[in-house]
This record gives sequence, structure tokens and C-alpha cells, in this order.
Amino acid sequence: VAGGALLAACTPVGQSGSEGSGGTTAESTELAFAMYNFDPWLIALDDMYKVFMEEHPDITVKVESAPWDDFWSRQEARLAAGNPSDMSIGDPGYFGRYAHKGYYLALEPYLERDGVDLANWFPVTIDDCRYNS
Repeated sequence: VAGGALLAACTPVGQSGSEGSGGTTAESTELAFAMYNFDPWLIALDDMYKVFMEEHPDITVKVESAPWDDFWSRQEARLAAGNPSDMSIGDPGYFGRYAHKGYYLALEPYLERDGVDLANWFPVTIDDCRYNS
């Protein structure tokens, strides 16, 4: 799940928000997390987001899942349309293509600003998520 959380942090460029969600009001926020069907991770995400929502009652997280092939074609279509999910699982096999098309935002400026030490992360996770560096 930690690897998925890092991948979810690779926020796509474009308008945030899933179809019918992602909206905010003064009282609540709904976020959508896109994921392919893999029961162990879906169960872990559900458990993780239940705890998160208990700690942050003004935020609702909805996990949207689809079969593997459907998930990736839907991801590409939503990214191309500028309507990505608020958060998403990723896969290194797709990072280069999506980054080349401009769907991903470089995170280095934000990591530096917030003092995130990449030495605290598994190197393979960081290396697999880099593009043109």
C-alpha cells in the first residue's frame, strides 16, 4: 500500500475531480481514488480510507475500480480529456507514456518545498517513477 500511496501522489496535470465527484463545499470534500480490480489492495484501501475518514470527517474518499485492461484505457481517456480522478494507482509500465503526453506533473519542486527526504523511500520505488531525469 505504501508504494500505491507514493504512486497516488503522482498527481496528473489537468482538472482534478472524477465524474460527479471531486467537488468541494465549505463543509465537505469528496475525493475519488481510481484503482484496478485486485481484491487484496481494494480491501487494504477500504480499511485505510475508513481510518482516514474517521480522522477527517469532512472528507469522503470513494474507491473506483475496474478490471485491469478497462482501468488503463479509462485512465488514458480521462487523462486525455483533462478529467482525471483525484488520486490513482499507477504502474511504471505506463509512466513514460503518460509523462511524455504531459499528463504528469514534476513533483520535485513540491518535495523540496516541503522538505521531503527521498532517502526515506525505497530507491526502486523512486527510480521506477522517474521520467527523463
